[in-house]
Amino acid sequence: MTEQRTLVHLETENNRADEAREVLKLLRGDLEYQNRYSGPIETWRSAAPDAPTQIVMYLKGDVQQEVESRLSAMSPSFEVRVVVWEELDL
Repeated sequence: MTEQRTLVHLETENNRADEAREVLKLLRGDLEYQNRYSGPIETWRSAAPDAPTQIVMYLKGDVQQEVESRLSAMSPSFEVRVVVWEELDL
């Protein structure tokens, strides 16, 4: 059996990480996280204020269109990528 999930990923400067996490929380709205460890979480972060920081969240199912619709209404100053993939559920 395969399971679909949607990855929402953004990269920003370290000094804007809190703002970026809030954008991801607003994008999520009432959509379900993949599991309780699904975000928004930082996958890479440096101590320098202007260093790049990557933040992701995983949502249950194929919700790419819903997330992209919300994203277009928000016009955040971050580049946000939305990807859907299937994972084999073992």
